[in-house]
Amino acid sequence: MGHFRRFVGRQDTTSGRERLSGYLRALREAAIPVDKILIYAGHYEPETGAKSCRGLLDLAQPPSAIFVANHEATLGVLRVTAERGLSIPDDLSLLCYEDMPWSARGA
Repeated sequence: MGHFRRFVGRQDTTSGRERLSGYLRALREAAIPVDKILIYAGHYEPETGAKSCRGLLDLAQPPSAIFVANHEATLGVLRVTAERGLSIPDDLSLLCYEDMPWSARGA
């Protein structure tokens, strides 16, 4: 089974706290222990996603999937995966909590 990494929003925002809470609850319900190295928090902006993605991909066991808390940070993740020549979903699964209007069919 692959490793799943999660990027959450800032903990001083309601959305960031709620998204982290939901992630932790899902782990608890699945009886999966929390590993804090798998959780990155930061501002909802592309550079946070890029920095977090680089950190995750540089781990000794890089993830097979990344779950991003917002579409702005997802832009940074997409930039890093392109720079590293990774294909989504072949090399890495990418999930985003929010809808991304620019990724809708026909857009």
